Amino acid sequence: THTLKVIVDEKAYLDSKFNLKKLSQITNIKTNHLSEIINNYWGKSLNEVCNNYRIEHSVQLLANSEYRNKIIFTIYQDCGFSSKSTFYKIFKQHIGVSPALYKRKTSLAHIFENNPYNS
Repeated sequence: THTLKVIVDEKAYLDSKFNLKKLSQITNIKTNHLSEIINNYWGKSLNEVCNNYRIEHSVQLLANSEYRNKIIFTIYQDCGFSSKSTFYKIFKQHIGVSPALYKRKTSLAHIFENNPYNS
């Protein structure tokens, strides 16, 4: 449906102010009906769905060599989180480690993978 396309394909979740009201304005569907559609499809609230996609996006950015030198502040904002504490909390719930530790681990893995002296 158009609702799912807006959330997923158009990456509306990257907007930290994205909510049911905005989605309702985009899709011309009432918020209570949207909530029902989202709950039936994902079994979660819009906020939970957006946070899942934001975490997936942040993992991609943290593993991306172009983002490797960026600070966490830039990354959480680029992923649609409005606060660092929320980003850290949800990231750790989903991934099991903090974003900073994940970033260090992926950076180290990248160094070792690209080391010509590794055999």
